[in-house]
Amino acid sequence: MGSRTDNVDLAELQKRRQKTLERLEGKPVEKAKPNSNNRPVIPRGGVGQLNLGLLDPRNPQEEYFADGYADLQDFQGVIANKVSDREKLSSLFTAWENIPKYNGSALAGVSSGVSEPLDIVTHKFIHDGDEYEMVLTPAQLQKKVKGKLVSQFHYPGLTEEFVELVLVQMSMEEAKLFDDPNLNSGRAYGVSFSLSGLKNAMSAQKKTRSYTELVQALNVLHKSNLELRVNGVKSASAPILPELYSYAERGYKKTDPSARWAARFHPLISMAISSRNYRQYNIERLMCTNSKAALNLSKMVLTQARNLSDEHPYRITYQEFVRHCGELNYSRRSDGIRKFINVAKALKTHGTLSRIEERKIRGWRNRVEDIELSLYGSKELIQEIKAGHVKERLVMERYEAEKKRLERQERSRAKK
Repeated sequence: MGSRTDNVDLAELQKRRQKTLERLEGKPVEKAKPNSNNRPVIPRGGVGQLNLGLLDPRNPQEEYFADGYADLQDFQGVIANKVSDREKLSSLFTAWENIPKYNGSALAGVSSGVSEPLDIVTHKFIHDGDEYEMVLTPAQLQKKVKGKLVSQFHYPGLTEEFVELVLVQMSMEEAKLFDDPNLNSGRAYGVSFSLSGLKNAMSAQKKTRSYTELVQALNVLHKSNLELRVNGVKSASAPILPELYSYAERGYKKTDPSARWAARFHPLISMAISSRNYRQYNIERLMCTNSKAALNLSKMVLTQARNLSDEHPYRITYQEFVRHCGELNYSRRSDGIRKFINVAKALKTHGTLSRIEERKIRGWRNRVEDIELSLYGSKELIQEIKAGHVKERLVMERYEAEKKRLERQERSRAKK
C-alpha cells in the first residue's frame, strides 16, 4: 500500500496554506514536538510532511498513525501556538449544535424528571436556508424511591448538554472508534473515559457534578432518541448516545470513579467528522454560561455568525431566538425581551461579546413588538474564530487532496 501522500503536490499545498494564513492574518504555529518516547508525533511520510500547522494530541492513539485515518487526524488536530492552548479547544458541529435537542422542557412547556409520561417533542426550525424538523423522544429511567423502583421521564437538559460538550472534547485526545458499515467512512466516533476523568473535566470547567448526577446524565443521553428531517427527508434517527457501555460487571460499581465507560456519538456527529463539517472553538465560551438561553445564544453566535468582526455583528431578534430554540417564551413578550437583553449582556460579561446594540421593532400604536440585537464579538473571540477558519481551510484542502488521490488510485486499479 502506497503512502497516503502519493501523487499529492506537497509544494503546492504548502503555498496555498501560506496564502490562507496571510489572508486571515494568522501565523504559522509551532511544529509538533516528539513525545516522551522521542517518537515523532507524525511518522515520516504522513500528514506531518504536508506541514499543515496542526498541533496534534499529546499522546496520539495507535490509529492516528495508520493509513486511512485522515479524518481522525484532521478532527483531533488544532490550530494552536502551544500545547497549553490546546486544553481550551474543542469542535462544534455546525448543524448538530443548532438542533435544540436540549430544550425539550421549554418547547413542551413542562418540567423534566417527573413520574408522568412526557410527550414526544416535534419542533420545526430554519437553519442555513433549510427546514429542519426535530423529533425528540424523552428518556425513561428507573429510580428507587422508598425501596421501590419507579419510572421517571426526562428531557435532556443543561447538565446533559455540558456532559456532551465535555465528551466531545475528551474524544479529541483519544476517540473510541466503532465499526459502522452504514456510514461512508465505515466507522463511527465515540469516546472512552472513566467517571473520575469526566468529573474532573467537568470540574475544570466549573461545572461540578456528583458521580450519581453524571451517571444519570449519561443514561438520559443514551435513552433520549433524536430524529432529524431536513426538507422533509429523514436524515438520521438514534439516541443522542446510541451506545453506552459501563464495565461494572468486571467488579466495579456503576458510580465507581475508576469504572471505564465507552459512549458512541450520534450518527450526525460521525458524519460531520467524516465530512470535516465542524469548527474549532474555545470550549470555555460555552461552559462559562449558567442558563439554557445563554448557552443557546452562545452557540448561535459561534456557528451562525458570518464574518464576525468589529464592523460586522451577528444580528438576531428576540422572536427569531424563541422560534429557533423555544427558550424565553414568556407569556408577556416584554418580559421575554428584557430577559433576552440580559442574556446578551451576560455574554459580554463573560468576554464573548464586546458590545451590544439594540433596535426596537414597533408595531400597532407604536408598541414595542420585538427587538433586534447586534452582537459584536470580543477581540479574543474574533481571534479564536480566525484560527477556526484557518483549520477549516487547511483541513478541507487536505480532504480534497486525499479524495483526488483515492480517485486516481481507484482508476489505476480499474485499468489493471
